[in-house]
This record gives sequence, C-alpha cells and structure tokens, in this order.
Amino acid sequence: MPNRFKWLVGCLLLLSLGLIWGCDQPDDVFVPASSTELNLQPQRLPTLPDGMVYELWVAESFSNWAVSAVSLGRFGYDFDRRVFLNADGSDRADGGRFLLEEDVLNYEVMLVSVEQTDVPSIGPGPVMLWDTVTTFYENPIKLRFPLSDSLWFNTAMFNLETPSDGNRDENDGSGLWFTSYRERRGVVRDTLALSSWTLVLDTFVGDTTFTTYVESIYNIRTEIVDTVFGFWDTVPRTVVRYDAEVKVATSPPFIYNRTFDLVYTVASDSTITVYGEYLLLDTLFIDYSADFGWRYRGWAVSDAIPENCGAAMNFPGWPVDVGQNSWIPGASSGRLISTGFFDIIDGPDDDNSYSMSDRVPPYPGMDFFNTPCSPAQLVLVDGVSRGSAMITLEPINFDSDANFPLILLAGSLPQYRSQLQYKEGGLVVQNYYMTNWSRSNDPLYGFPSIVVEVTRLSQ
Repeated sequence: MPNRFKWLVGCLLLLSLGLIWGCDQPDDVFVPASSTELNLQPQRLPTLPDGMVYELWVAESFSNWAVSAVSLGRFGYDFDRRVFLNADGSDRADGGRFLLEEDVLNYEVMLVSVEQTDVPSIGPGPVMLWDTVTTFYENPIKLRFPLSDSLWFNTAMFNLETPSDGNRDENDGSGLWFTSYRERRGVVRDTLALSSWTLVLDTFVGDTTFTTYVESIYNIRTEIVDTVFGFWDTVPRTVVRYDAEVKVATSPPFIYNRTFDLVYTVASDSTITVYGEYLLLDTLFIDYSADFGWRYRGWAVSDAIPENCGAAMNFPGWPVDVGQNSWIPGASSGRLISTGFFDIIDGPDDDNSYSMSDRVPPYPGMDFFNTPCSPAQLVLVDGVSRGSAMITLEPINFDSDANFPLILLAGSLPQYRSQLQYKEGGLVVQNYYMTNWSRSNDPLYGFPSIVVEVTRLSQ
C-alpha cells in the first residue's frame, strides 16, 4: 500500500475515533493535565471548635489512603457567614479554591480530615468526609462521612431511670441511658431463721488424691444479703451462713467428703420481686474508632444544667431553632453534660463518675447524683426546663467539656415526671425515640457534605 494511502487511512481513523469519543466524554479527560483546580462547595459544614481545623487531602487508593495521602492545605469554615477561613481564623482569600500541582486523576480518593491547629499533620487525622475522584466527569465528587449510608439505619432510644441509687420508685428523672427500660417480675425464696442442723458423715476409702475435707462447721447464723437481678438490681434476703474447719488427710483411708443438712424456717415459697431490665433496639452502630478515628458520645442537654456544671453547645451546620420549631430543645438556652464515650451501642461507655454506685446497666449512659453542679442531684425533668438527649460523633483528637458539632441522634426530654413512664401489664415501661439526623433529606438539616468542582489545567 502506498505510504500516501496509509497516511490518508490513518487520518480518517483518527478523525472517526475523535468524533465517536468526543460525543460521550469531555475533552479534558484525555488531555494530560499539569495541575488541577478544586472548588469546594460545602453543605451544612459546621464551624469547628477552637483549636480544630479542617485539612484537604488526595490519596492514591482506598486500600492505602492513610499512607499515600497528599495534603492540599488546611482551612476553616464559618457556617454563619458561609465563609472559608485560613488556619489562623482569618478569611481565606481564595475562598474554597485549592490547587493541586498535578493531575487529580493520579489519585482515587479525596478526603477532609479534622486536625488540631497546633499539631503538624504527618498524615490524615480523623476522616470526616471522603469520596472517589476517578469518575468525577460522570458523577460529581460529593464528600460525605465514611460509610454514611450505614449510619442512616441507626436507631436508638433513651430512658431516664436511675439504677445506681437502688430505688426505682422515686421517678426522679436524674438518669439518662441509651436503652429502653422495662420492669420484670422474679421469684425469690427468703429464709428467716435456722431451726436445726444435722451432720452426716460419708467416708470413702481407697486410692484417691481427694484428701481435703470439712471436719466440722460452727458459727451457724442468719445474715442479710443482696440478691442480684439483671446484673444491677438487688433485693435484700435473709440467708443462713456458717464457717467450716477444713483438714487434709495425710494417710489412707482418705476421708474426702462430709455433708451437713441445714433445716430453715421459710418465710414464703414464692415472694414476688419486681426488678428492672434494659433492652436495646436492633440497630447498627459502626465502630469507627480503628479505621477512621471517631467515637460516639452521649449527652444530656437541658435548661436545668447550671452554668458551673455544663458547657455551652457547639452547634451543627444547620439551625437548631427555626421559629416555633426546636429540633434540639435546650440547645440554645441551656447547657450540656456528657454521659461518656463509647465505640459500640451494646456495651458500657467509659464513664460512670456521676453515678451513686457501680450498680449500672451495661449500656451507654449515666446517673446524675454526684455531679459538680451542686450538692444535690441533677434533675433533668423539673416541669420547667426544656432539654434533649443527644449522641454525637467525636474525633479522637478532640476532648472537651463541649460537643463536637456532628450530631447523629437527638430526642426531646419530657418536662414532667408524670410523663416518665407508662404501664404495660401493670409493669413500668419507659422509652423515647431519637431522631437520626444523618439521614435527613431536607437540604437545610443533616450531616455535612462538600460538592467538589474539578478543573484540570493543561500547560
């Protein structure tokens, strides 16, 4: 084939391919880029507490994002003014624009972490938002909380029982536990006195190593003890106790067993006892601590919490009060106090410092009997105060008396003690549902996100 003809065929093929691909894909995807301009458009991005700052990163892949990340710079954000800030708090001249000195298509992941302002970044801290960047020309990059689709399924309830004082009849509204509470009935046998006892000797002779045996018993008596129900509730009982003299046989015939028959005077064969039980909804709380650096934290928010006891709330990137609607009662006018950190919902949190004793359910929550508020217990339900129960997500590099402004669940506290319980089958039930703010479809409310506009620049 003549070279001129080959040249003509090649030109026609190139032209055809250009027309075909040009109809489906933007031109700049295939043109090598020397740099990339990223324009961040935040939605519901909260203002960070003092000492914290955002940082933008790109990483090679999801499998090694923690070690392959490249920083594009730190920034702050003022939600009230909708203005980007420098790390020092001044207004950022470039707004939400960031420059990557290479092609963004060299990377697969884009993410925003939360960092301490005075601590240099070695790699990304707790990852607050991320998304893939490999298909931005088909789907816009929208940075969201990791695995946020699973957070949508989180459901939780709370109750206001106070188990650590051992008295559930007070109905005092001084506890907050992230479970449902129900009473149960149990049967306990109570012994009043010892009427007689009999020593029965059983001697076993033979080649055996069981040489320890009880020679005698003495100091036979009755004592008051607490019988434990449901791991934390206790009921007083009268029981028989005795001391034993133990000996060791050194030569055969070995005596290794003696039994003692004790006869009691029994008060009742079936004493009915009512005790508490804490239940949990079938829910999904992802453990974010290892991979992403986040943990959950429970809060009581109320007008009843005095200033010397609680902290002012750090607000999310959406209004907590709009007109007559208060999405988190007590957030604007009251204070908040934490019930503790936890990684999973079906286990205890890390704190019971305000409770009266260690008799608490094995779930996140707190009794407020020994708070720094005053010598008296903290009463969250007083007929006057407005308040909420709240669960937030907190980065592990942030530890404050106030919350991190990423609110996952919240629910209103009742105002009156008469609202604290209802009856099912004559037994007390108490539970209040919480709103999951991560799954809100309202553009004004819910978890933060950032839409990223990408412009690939050629030389």
